[in-house]
Amino acid sequence: MQIYEKYVWLNLDGINYTSTAGECSNEAGQLIGVYTAEGMEDTQPVEYINTSGKLIGASAEASGAEDKLVNHYIIPIQEQGERYVKHEKMVRVYEIAGVSRDFAVAVQFDETGEYYAYCNISYTTDSYSLFSDACQLEKYLEVNRIYLYEDGDAKYVSEGGISTQMLTDTLFSGEDLPMFLTEDFPAEFLQGKVISDGQTGKGTKPYNPNPTEVPGRVAEFCKDKEYGKRLASISADYKLFENKNIRIAIYSGGFVSTNIGMSGKSFFVGKEVVEDFISILKENLKFSTMEEGEEQKNKV
Repeated sequence: MQIYEKYVWLNLDGINYTSTAGECSNEAGQLIGVYTAEGMEDTQPVEYINTSGKLIGASAEASGAEDKLVNHYIIPIQEQGERYVKHEKMVRVYEIAGVSRDFAVAVQFDETGEYYAYCNISYTTDSYSLFSDACQLEKYLEVNRIYLYEDGDAKYVSEGGISTQMLTDTLFSGEDLPMFLTEDFPAEFLQGKVISDGQTGKGTKPYNPNPTEVPGRVAEFCKDKEYGKRLASISADYKLFENKNIRIAIYSGGFVSTNIGMSGKSFFVGKEVVEDFISILKENLKFSTMEEGEEQKNKV
């Protein structure tokens, strides 16, 4: 295991961070302080069950196709407390140049001298501009492939990508684009279901949430909107964390979702902006029809 895999968690003044594979020695800025990173060690060898039901030790080699390792041996819950041991290590924590410390920090380990980016998975803010500044999106985002959807399935894939600058200048060009954690939206809203308003019993669409069950800001915002159907997905890398093929999905209701920062986030850019962006993609990029196998493999 790499050292960032051994020490996964960091609590910094009440904010919980999770390690990433992003080595960021050249990005480390001002020293924040010395803190404790934590990790869990599995003290017992993992056992497996092969296709014939025979237990295989972790050090054993499969003898053939019939002995392919297909399933982990499940440790009884009463034994888990003895199996896992928590380790702690003092580390130096630094700001990452240009990146909000509320979003990510750099952690240095004395053994290797390397710095790894640690991410606050729970990071949230009110708008796209604040989010983009916090994570330095234009600096660290790199677009790969683009997929267009018909009837909910990816049917076409781009032969070439677009620049991050073009993405931000077209899809995210509006002022004060609101941001929400996707998990705060009701499942019915994300799935586009017709919901009763709870008073007249009549179906309403766009969704009309009950503010007592949904965060007030979310309920107020989405009561006259719909998330819509997925029209396109963009596969991209977020280089600060070495996150490969993360998703940016565009929906007909005017929403854009992404898992940049290792958790779901949604931005409202507006229906007209989405329509214009899809038109720009079709006019300026060469798309080819996806084969069935490629469609399943490359879904984002």
